[in-house]
Amino acid sequence: MMQKGPMGAIRSGRYLLSIALLAVSLPLATTRAQQSEEYKKVFNQALEDARAKQYQKAQEGFLRAAEMAKEANDQEVAQRALRIVAQLDYNFGLRAYRNKSYDQALEHYTKGIEHDPSYPKNYLGKGLALLKLDRFEEGLETLKQALAVSKEARDRQTLQAAEKAIRDHYLYLASSTLARQGGNPTPPDAREAIKYLDELLQIEDVSPDADVYYYYAEAWKTLGEYQKAVEMAQKALELHRGSRTDKAKIYFVMGEAYMLMGDKENARRAFSNALYGSYKAPAEHYLSQLSSSR
Repeated sequence: MMQKGPMGAIRSGRYLLSIALLAVSLPLATTRAQQSEEYKKVFNQALEDARAKQYQKAQEGFLRAAEMAKEANDQEVAQRALRIVAQLDYNFGLRAYRNKSYDQALEHYTKGIEHDPSYPKNYLGKGLALLKLDRFEEGLETLKQALAVSKEARDRQTLQAAEKAIRDHYLYLASSTLARQGGNPTPPDAREAIKYLDELLQIEDVSPDADVYYYYAEAWKTLGEYQKAVEMAQKALELHRGSRTDKAKIYFVMGEAYMLMGDKENARRAFSNALYGSYKAPAEHYLSQLSSSR
């Protein structure tokens, strides 16, 4: 089992007591030197255990080394040890997360944050685990913490991952709302989707992508705000970096909006760019209708 900080302190205290009894006549400086050598040995042994992939044993060693280093007033070594402990917590959590043991993953990530609050990956993992457990409000708040800590640590990879996780969550809420009624959402559904998208745009450090504006376009189209739908589709195209089929869906909603507002020429142009993947057949259908209505 993982050794907790207090147990490490108790064991460290016993060690110091034995040193005092055996070397009571030695100068204090000598005792401190021995103490220094001991926690460094514990730290180095933990490194060897980690290299041997004995990660649980290594974590226990680093925890013990951190406690002993603190008692020796060596904050640098203590912080180094706790950073490694936090990294191991993250790896344990990631393994549990991939096995869909989200409660267990959450426990590891939470401990990692306690061991080193400046290590951002545990905030990311904790936020994702909370979302999987349907604890959405807590999960989003933790992911926002991941953004802040990542910026402070200049960890761009974790920052981008946290940003994507937040954006994906709100896109899921918006898209699932618009998918109601078999993909024929009502005006209340569209307004709810817009609310989710608006909330997303209010979060600092989370930039919108093409999908954000695509779902805005779908929502405004449902509300009969066709010009707004076209404007959102145009923004989506500016940001688009995905496949031709993904791009086709943007042109398709643009074509629908133009057609509904009576702009047949721009509708034909948009549908002509939507002839890919699952949008090919419906785009051809609308092009046929537009051609026959000239």
